[in-house]
Amino acid sequence: VVCPLSLERDCVHGRAVPAAHCVRRLEPTVLPNLNWRHVVFAAAVFDDPMTTQLLQAAADTWLQMTRGADLFLTTDLDDTRPDTTIAPDTHGSVVCHVHRCAACRGRRCPRGAQ
Repeated sequence: VVCPLSLERDCVHGRAVPAAHCVRRLEPTVLPNLNWRHVVFAAAVFDDPMTTQLLQAAADTWLQMTRGADLFLTTDLDDTRPDTTIAPDTHGSVVCHVHRCAACRGRRCPRGAQ
């Protein structure tokens, strides 16, 4: 069945017309009031200078536009850095959470690891 709302000439010409009881009313959709406090960004990180620089670059640029969001970072359990070093300085724009995965010790996590 071709879309009955299509403006393409071939589609309009060959379209099927749905039965009246199948046509949905076009009522306005009420969207929930969403803002950045409903958004969580997540990343797997490890002790690497380039990764740290990339996270800080994100914190200095686009994360500044997401005020109220959360940034969830997961690292290896044996990562010796303090949480304040792992999380970038977001200047208060987002809240950073650091999780240390017990199954990850310098290697890829197995499926289902927590």
